[in-house]
Amino acid sequence: MESHIKFIDSDWDDASELSTLHLSYLVQLLLPVRHVGWKKENTFHKPFNIPLISGIDHTCIPTGSTAEGLNIPKCIVNNSSMFEVFSDTDLLCVSYCLKISTREIHGTGSGFSGYFDYNENMAPGYTKICFIDEVTNKDVLTFDSKSGKHFLNRENFIKGAYSDAKVHLETDKDTSIQGPALSVTEQELVEFKGKFDQHAGVSRDIVLALPCAPWPTIADKWKQRAKLSSWLQLQPSLVESIIEDGCHVVGTPPKKSQNPDLEWRISFSASEGRLAREAVTDHQRQCYIYLKILRHQVMKPDPVLSSYVFKSVFFYACEKLPVSFWRDRPGNCILYMLDLLLECLKRRHVPTYFVPENNLINHLSEAELDMAIFQVQNLRDNPISPVLEFTNRRSFAYHSQIVPFSSMAQPLLDDMKTFAAHRDRRRAVNDGFLLTAVTICQFYLLEHMGEQYKEFEVQKHQEGIQTLIHLYNQWLKPSQFSVPPLVSFIASIGFEMEDHAQSCDFYEAVVTLGDVYPEFLDLRGNLASLYHSSAYTFTDTSARDKYLRKANDLFKELYNENTHCVIDYVTYLVKENQFEEAKCVIEEFLDKADETTNIVFSYSIKEMEIIDDNLRKHVQAHGIVFGDALSFAYYYLVKCLCSLQQQSLSQVSEALCKLEQHCKETKTESSFDFYNEAKTMSAESKHNLPFISPATTCMLIAAVFPSLFTLIIRAIRRR
Repeated sequence: MESHIKFIDSDWDDASELSTLHLSYLVQLLLPVRHVGWKKENTFHKPFNIPLISGIDHTCIPTGSTAEGLNIPKCIVNNSSMFEVFSDTDLLCVSYCLKISTREIHGTGSGFSGYFDYNENMAPGYTKICFIDEVTNKDVLTFDSKSGKHFLNRENFIKGAYSDAKVHLETDKDTSIQGPALSVTEQELVEFKGKFDQHAGVSRDIVLALPCAPWPTIADKWKQRAKLSSWLQLQPSLVESIIEDGCHVVGTPPKKSQNPDLEWRISFSASEGRLAREAVTDHQRQCYIYLKILRHQVMKPDPVLSSYVFKSVFFYACEKLPVSFWRDRPGNCILYMLDLLLECLKRRHVPTYFVPENNLINHLSEAELDMAIFQVQNLRDNPISPVLEFTNRRSFAYHSQIVPFSSMAQPLLDDMKTFAAHRDRRRAVNDGFLLTAVTICQFYLLEHMGEQYKEFEVQKHQEGIQTLIHLYNQWLKPSQFSVPPLVSFIASIGFEMEDHAQSCDFYEAVVTLGDVYPEFLDLRGNLASLYHSSAYTFTDTSARDKYLRKANDLFKELYNENTHCVIDYVTYLVKENQFEEAKCVIEEFLDKADETTNIVFSYSIKEMEIIDDNLRKHVQAHGIVFGDALSFAYYYLVKCLCSLQQQSLSQVSEALCKLEQHCKETKTESSFDFYNEAKTMSAESKHNLPFISPATTCMLIAAVFPSLFTLIIRAIRRR
């Protein structure tokens, strides 16, 4: 399709005075590709058989949005348990009783029963079927005396086939013939039980089709376009396979046909299905579904333009735009599709994808066309408000049930207004995008559904973490000069949450994603420490005991795996006055001390309740206490020895000497701090040893990643 539309390759669209940057992120938040992506194992596209025509070989191919992964996901209607479904699954029932040639043939023996017979007076994309073979039922043929040819009568052929079909379908099915389709309302399709249960009780249209070969000359231009398209150049074998499969004819005449009984539509539904499933990327799919939501919200209940009009424009856009655009600038791609559609409407011609000469809107009146242009222009001017209105009364199954999507996205909408003035991409990502992601994550973590729905609750919490991961990979990392590793970024957000229980929920969700992100399993130590510190936020004894058990079990599990969490484990044991066990763990660790001694441990104000009085004073003064594993280990050994009355002075002195030697080797302020605290502890136990003046410390996390840490704290506190 020739077009003068240019892609908007910027973060701002002057025509709508809209930030395409924020629109892009909104699209990704509303329709994450992990939920709209096509799954290859999806059964909706797999052919199957139903007893449509007794004794005749046939195959039913599911078509339409659901079968192609281009449907609006089913939604939960707010304040109810009802699901709302927006797309049916139509069935293209390919009957092999007749095979049609797309080229003129003469005589029998070719394997074809008839051939395409079209001329310039017929609408593009439609044909008559000239019959050359004998058929048992002569009623399906109409003789044309002028040409001396027999043509397949569309209406008679379909009625005969569907009458036979109704006999073989179960008698309790509500069936009716609706034009070229057999409409069936049922719970399950015969011999295909369970495959369509998510759409049970809705009407499905079974459309009879005849196979045609070879690839029709009327669609030859598509072959040339496919070779030039950067999109389909990536799928050369798919293009060849589609061409090899040929096409079909279905019993749909042109809307202004002079011979409706004899004219058939050349169908590329099966080809479109293969493109949608095998060539359309998940990011392209994401944009198209957003466009469908716009259409649904503005044009329903009596849309002037069919969804197929939007689908054809979408395929052309896929052909014209580089695949990377859909991933990096989804908002811009949506505006491009609307511009393309407007151009077609103003030209009074929307082409089908395979046969551009076929005009999808030639049946519309001028008033209807003007209405269509008006509606699409409104969408182009404001592509956000209709979608937010759509989400105000419904939510996708993976969204929060506590607040509507528009409320979760409010920080992004607010930031869009400030972006209009400063136009700073990095600032928008650091402020609006980060705050929005944290807000959404926290709303997801608020959802608790009880043990009966524990699995779904875990998925909801994981969804919050996935929102942060997407922000990091898609926006934060590409826009920053220096960012911490993903695991550090995730850990810092969870740690800065003010509510202890919510932090636990956060880390629990993070750890459950360990199969996909193995580095997240390293945060189990953080989770165990959070269990421990959270226990002391409860006044209720049973709740405290529950979290203490969780901490104990997880610490033991981790320590049995390796000694990397030894300091956190000992901190737990000391707090719970298990000094003898803590002493044994420390001594075992010191005997095997290796590179793990370089691991740094830290405790902040949030964890003051789980550390002893000496370290707590240090945290109150400096905001954090941190040090290497050996410094902590020798300090805790002194603590345990001082707490166990039967221990000798020589053991305490030996531990202090080793800590002093470690200080001299490392020459770090933090290690000397631990020595001084240990010396104070020893002095309080009437052990007199030389005193070294205390050194100051600093915030560990802020020293490592100061700018990002500040942004994270700001985002959480603004929430």
